[in-house]
Amino acid sequence: MAQVETVQGAVDASELGTVLIHEHVRFRDEAVAENWPGRYDEEAELAAALEAVNAAKDRGVDTIVDPTAMFGGRDVRFMRRVADQTGVRIVPCTGIYTYDYLPHYFENRSEDQMAELFVEDIEQGIQGTDMKAAFLKCAADAPGVTDNVEKVHRAVARASLQTGAPIMAHSRPASNTGPRQSRSSSRRASSRTRSRSPTPVTATTSTTSRGCSTPASGSASTATGSTSTSRTIDATRRRPSCSAAVMRGGSSSPRMSARRSTGSRPRRWRY
Repeated sequence: MAQVETVQGAVDASELGTVLIHEHVRFRDEAVAENWPGRYDEEAELAAALEAVNAAKDRGVDTIVDPTAMFGGRDVRFMRRVADQTGVRIVPCTGIYTYDYLPHYFENRSEDQMAELFVEDIEQGIQGTDMKAAFLKCAADAPGVTDNVEKVHRAVARASLQTGAPIMAHSRPASNTGPRQSRSSSRRASSRTRSRSPTPVTATTSTTSRGCSTPASGSASTATGSTSTSRTIDATRRRPSCSAAVMRGGSSSPRMSARRSTGSRPRRWRY
């Protein structure tokens, strides 16, 4: 059975139990937190996170997949405190959550240089710790797949090809970003990969039309499936194949609404 990285270390996938597949135990503006730290109360945030995660645990959730990446205030040490105090496993990610903006640091560097940082998070550890990223996160929303957004998607795809880590992509159906996102990611990630054996890259596409979800509100699933759509992308093909993931719904509550599969057929995109 495959190993899955959590903030408490790698575990066998069979041990994940019931998984909340897309939740943020905390989401904040990291630039504001760095420059005006008094605007956030970390202990109050911790108390809110513990309350929400314990509420999910009371309803049978064993593991939370947390796609908080750059620009969402990712802090694996905070996640570890939540995991240690609740007993719920938290699966961290790497990547950049942006709808267009990139700092000059990344504007002036290539996709390969960006991908190197993602690979470092996956293979060595995040933020100077030994806690490793289990997957990659990217996003597209109302502005569409801009040049900067496409750059992030390409870097994420290259890091995935190098490490085998899966991809979770936020999309906005109202802006029809999904087809363009999959096309950006399915193009050959770089000239270096053309001589390699094809490596499938799995991208889980969020179905939310705005923003990110709040703690303990979202979709519950088991380790054998999720409530999102799985897309398998072959690096040697321009057109990805689509497949619907096996889905099993979870319990719901006023604080946690479980979304179930509609059973719709997988789509085949045309470009």
